[in-house]
Amino acid sequence: MSMDRDRAPVIMAIEDRAPAVPHTQVEVGTSGEIDARLVAHLRIQDEPGPGGPRVELRGWLSLPGVNARLRIRPSEAGGQDAARERTKLIPLVAPGRTVPAMPGPNAWHIPADSRLALRACDFARHPLTPERDAGLCREGSSDAEIPVQLAVRLAARLEVRPDARPWVEPRGFVLSARGELTLLNGLLLRLNYWPAHGDAHGDARGPGRGTIEWPVVPTGRRLHGSVRELLGLTPGTWLLIRFQDARGDAIDDERIVGRCALQ
Repeated sequence: MSMDRDRAPVIMAIEDRAPAVPHTQVEVGTSGEIDARLVAHLRIQDEPGPGGPRVELRGWLSLPGVNARLRIRPSEAGGQDAARERTKLIPLVAPGRTVPAMPGPNAWHIPADSRLALRACDFARHPLTPERDAGLCREGSSDAEIPVQLAVRLAARLEVRPDARPWVEPRGFVLSARGELTLLNGLLLRLNYWPAHGDAHGDARGPGRGTIEWPVVPTGRRLHGSVRELLGLTPGTWLLIRFQDARGDAIDDERIVGRCALQ
């Protein structure tokens, strides 16, 4: 099917009961929570002096895979068109993607033999996990994996354009898609310490008590997936999308983005 060279491809986007509006670019998104892992590395080294042992704290974030599943449905249901229905996965983040921590100080001195506990918080210091016992402040190193749920916004940007390949007769247009994941509230790794003989929930300003914070992910950090393209789309094609995890389990309901057209 040849396209009219004098008309441009658009997506007639469906927008909350309003009449369909033509766009060359459309963004579809949803908000929710995803399961992730905060990896904490703690290293303690004895040093002479009144300051106590040197404590190094680092953290980084490991994310699950998240995709947008785009379904491309021909204009007519049934028959040969039904057999030509296609799906395309648009990656937002690959499974196991690591987000390195923000730059900043990572070494402090705290009293020897202090009791230690780790906790994940957002940038407003709202706890995201219970406190996790990290033992006593004694020389050595350890790693901990802390399961955490993070508030995110998932989005996919769709763009249509003419197929400009010179070696083929125009038979449709190109759909370009890119996914994006935004970590909405940031992530802090907190190390609380207090005297080994004291109460963990005593006066936070008391002697020998304190908190070390390591900023892992800033508020609003955006991660982008790689671009995916589909060729040969024709006027009348419907676009439907839903977000899903790496196992293929749905994160939200499938929704209609709109219908491809020429204008």
